[in-house]
Amino acid sequence: PSQRSSDLTFGLYSGAMKIVEAQKIYAEMKSCNACIMRQGCTQVVTYDGMLDDTPLLLIVGEAPGADEDREGRPFVGDCGILLRQALRATQILKKNNTIISNTLKCRPPNNKFPQDKNIARFCMSKWLDKEIEAIEPKRMLLLGNIPLGFVAGLAGITKVKNTWITVKGIRTLPTYHPSYVIRRMNEGDMETRQRSEEHTSELQSLA
Repeated sequence: PSQRSSDLTFGLYSGAMKIVEAQKIYAEMKSCNACIMRQGCTQVVTYDGMLDDTPLLLIVGEAPGADEDREGRPFVGDCGILLRQALRATQILKKNNTIISNTLKCRPPNNKFPQDKNIARFCMSKWLDKEIEAIEPKRMLLLGNIPLGFVAGLAGITKVKNTWITVKGIRTLPTYHPSYVIRRMNEGDMETRQRSEEHTSELQSLA
């Protein structure tokens, strides 16, 4: 067989193995009961997207809210609607190339991210780190200060927003969390949404 044929076969095999590994991780994640966060939520929220192909983009938010806890998928409430509108506007959001996830997999009490950072570190080391390793996305989109801190080890979203950085060997774009954009819109600031959508369009090369 030709070198090209061999490379293609290896690529397909490698992609299939990554999908199997990711599916295994998500199945184990669904039944996780390893920390106190599980006690106050309805279910573990794993991911949204399809694993039929190798995902090009991994989107990481903060934690599930009430809507996500009820439906079992991340970003299905108002924040999810705004996020998907921005991504669809630039032809980025495709079921077979985008995985949407969170730093925490369980809804925190009162939708307040836990003050004990060890909880998030434990959850990330148990799940998100493995998720990233299995999926091997070409790009990541970090939504807000929480994933910026826990995934990239940086602080201050306003300082690094919409600036490409490298995290775990992956080109990564930090930007505002949709909840911040919604708050600004409710205060009459429509420019924040426009700027956020413009910067998100930098991911359009993945479409």
